[in-house]
Amino acid sequence: MPDDINPYRPPQAIGDALSPIVGDSIIRVTRTPSWIDRLRDYRIVVDGVERGRLKAGSAVDILVAAGPHTVVAKIDWCGSPIANVSTESAAATTLDCASNLQGFRVLLAVIYVLFLRNQYLTLTQT
Repeated sequence: MPDDINPYRPPQAIGDALSPIVGDSIIRVTRTPSWIDRLRDYRIVVDGVERGRLKAGSAVDILVAAGPHTVVAKIDWCGSPIANVSTESAAATTLDCASNLQGFRVLLAVIYVLFLRNQYLTLTQT
């Protein structure tokens, strides 16, 4: 498969310079460092396809075509609510991902895992 049509190729970027391919944009997902899940990766799913893995305190850039997309973060059988993102050509859209188990919510971990599976993680556009 030629590189110019491979949807999984990494972005051709240096710093914040975007790929020169017309119609491409970047969805950048950052993960805040915390002790919850720090040893485990979050999977980033864009339009139903896993497109990257996110370690604690890191970021991943996902090259997508301009237009509307759905983004979900997952860990095991839990995840985040669906984030509907509209990207523009040659622009970056940033999402922040974190565990919802912060502060007193750590005591509710069993409830999140069993009943609030799709609210275990948060995914917010910045």
